[in-house]
Amino acid sequence: MGRRVVMAANEAEVVKYMQEDVKSVVYFYSGRDSDSKELAPAFERLSSQYTGLRFIMGDMDGMQLLLQMCNLSACPTFAAVRKMISLDQLMYGDEARLEEFVKKFASA
Repeated sequence: MGRRVVMAANEAEVVKYMQEDVKSVVYFYSGRDSDSKELAPAFERLSSQYTGLRFIMGDMDGMQLLLQMCNLSACPTFAAVRKMISLDQLMYGDEARLEEFVKKFASA
């Protein structure tokens, strides 16, 4: 299984992907908090399962513009986006809730 998750290097790169007309799930985590990345293996697995979606990971640290634009207040946060519009969010969660979130967005 090849890597399907885009690892965004910075805020500008996350914004670039979010602006495109592609249904994307963005995993906002904090590099300073190891717990916020604990769902990364599940996120990777889901990226192979739901090939009609783009999966992006971005470190929230230093993303002040996106924190405000997407109203991000918890870490980790998963955002369902298309054309820079945040359609839904999941804050915290566990593997089952993440899978349900992705499944719902994929079928919308």
